[in-house]
Amino acid sequence: MEDPNPELWTAAEVAKHLRAASPDSARRTLSRWGVKAVAYRPGQSGRVVAHYRADEVRAAHAARPGRGVGGGRPRKTRKTTERKTIQPLHNPLDLEISWEHPGDLITLHGVERPDDLEKITASMKAGGWQGAPLVVHLGTALTGVHRINAAIQAGLGKVPTVQAAELFARAGIDFPETSAWELGPELEGLYDSLPEDIRDTYGLDV
Repeated sequence: MEDPNPELWTAAEVAKHLRAASPDSARRTLSRWGVKAVAYRPGQSGRVVAHYRADEVRAAHAARPGRGVGGGRPRKTRKTTERKTIQPLHNPLDLEISWEHPGDLITLHGVERPDDLEKITASMKAGGWQGAPLVVHLGTALTGVHRINAAIQAGLGKVPTVQAAELFARAGIDFPETSAWELGPELEGLYDSLPEDIRDTYGLDV
């Protein structure tokens, strides 16, 4: 039976357990291991921060590469397309980044500007992902439909995403738990409730 009140750790607590250099380093490690945040709550400073299940962190740490006989498999050189996805991101709110395969994301509409898609694809092939991360909610991308399709065509294995709930929480706004499809026209009002600079930076428009 699953524990109804599991122990939760912040990134700082995870970093202490992993002996990581910083909370950011711990978050990157958790992302590689596939451990995702399960809650977003105010921390000691009052700022909303991600919380992870402690048991999942412990299990992933115990099963990490190199813990088996012989020290695990030797590292392989990453493909160029994977290396290009790791670019400085424009993320002024310092939201937690998760790297997702672009083909796994659902979009709210199709490509509407084929010429722009061609240009963005060429840019990604040359320099990888650039700009702000995608804003997602329950597996649906609220932003970046052209960049998602460009990433697929450019062969990027992962794209950066942030959670809509965390972004809106930074502005003191509760984001509904229902799906983006059910929200429909309400999305425009939610976007308008954000400060203009945040809305423009993360591409939240309808």
